[in-house]
Amino acid sequence: MTCAARVNRSIRYPEILLPIVWDRLETLRYLGESQYEGQKQLVITFAHQNGAQISLYFNAQTALFTKSEILSGHPVLGDAAEELVYDDWRPVGKLTLPFRYISKVGGVILQDLRATSITVDARLDESLFVAPEGLAKVERTPPGRKVVKPGEDVYLAPGDYNSVFVAFNDHILALEAGSDNQSSANVIAQIKETAPGKPIRYLVSTHFHFDHIGGVRSFTAEGTAIVTTPDAKSVIERAAAAAHTIRLDALSRSPRAPVIETLKGKRVFDDGAHLTADNLWRWDEQNRKLIRA
Repeated sequence: MTCAARVNRSIRYPEILLPIVWDRLETLRYLGESQYEGQKQLVITFAHQNGAQISLYFNAQTALFTKSEILSGHPVLGDAAEELVYDDWRPVGKLTLPFRYISKVGGVILQDLRATSITVDARLDESLFVAPEGLAKVERTPPGRKVVKPGEDVYLAPGDYNSVFVAFNDHILALEAGSDNQSSANVIAQIKETAPGKPIRYLVSTHFHFDHIGGVRSFTAEGTAIVTTPDAKSVIERAAAAAHTIRLDALSRSPRAPVIETLKGKRVFDDGAHLTADNLWRWDEQNRKLIRA
């Protein structure tokens, strides 16, 4: 998860964000005037306590809060602005609050949430905070867990995103790049420690969702060939070409084009000694992704 995403979760609501700004007055700076959707804006910036620089846009005519903006290093899009836009302001008791929240990354709308009603200082029933009976408890993966070997020459690299890799006679095949370049860089380090001297020749990316290809740049920097779906090819190419100046990674320091092999039929990975059902993949046209054959 990017720094901006973590910050935006905590400051999604203006009634939470603006008191934070008030507590950080020494970091406030006036940036001048700007435009947003044809409306003149007055822009100030402040430093969040975790170091993120946040710009705040206020409508010059109405003085209402238009949006917050954070520049961040997105794992796929590269240097990108993450915005929270506020609209449809209405009175709620003694406050005036937005009833519409728009989340954007790189100018693309990810969420458009609209409230039908807002209540301030409402008493919440304690039952709302009780977990349902039988709900499974998911433990967060402890940091620094060691690689697990569930099968012969098959390894699980645990972390925030669990990755699997197979040690062939003279190379490595990895499954899924993970959600960001830091996690994939950690997996690559674990692979090199587990199987020193073997190049990571293949990365299988089953589909183009960002939580599966967010770490593809680290593997590209290794010279790894990416076996993936036709739908994912352009997304991976865009991720590899994106500028990353805010959060430098291995590919930023040594740029190279990705090697991509698209798959519509069956692809067998075999070195004469390793050929199992885990190495067989086929293109699922209905679900538009790779699945085990």
